[in-house]
Amino acid sequence: MLGQALELQLHSGQPAWSGCLIWKGINLVPRPNGRIWLGATVEPGADASAPALAELQSLEGTAPGWLQQAQVLRQWQGLRARPSGQPAPVLEQPQPHLLVVSGHYRNGILLAPACAEWAATQIQNS
Repeated sequence: MLGQALELQLHSGQPAWSGCLIWKGINLVPRPNGRIWLGATVEPGADASAPALAELQSLEGTAPGWLQQAQVLRQWQGLRARPSGQPAPVLEQPQPHLLVVSGHYRNGILLAPACAEWAATQIQNS
């Protein structure tokens, strides 16, 4: 499965909110300085397509004008790290002083704070 993500610069005076919004599996994550991350879609197949990235920003044709007009700063499309035979994410300490924090699959942005807290706890307790 493939995924896409965009980092967008909103124009001044655009809506601001705190916390992540989720619309039909698409995450809208506010960032400082009028920026927003948009992502967590799933694209079937193994080859990324430009139309899928455009559809992400348009929220499948339902996005408000302020989102459609936002400037794309960075974009990403590609395979998602998905654990095989275990739930995401992979949080392991296979040996002392070695942590594995990976395989977030569709929820990297959402799980990052909790995973960072887990890693910090492991480091403090070692």
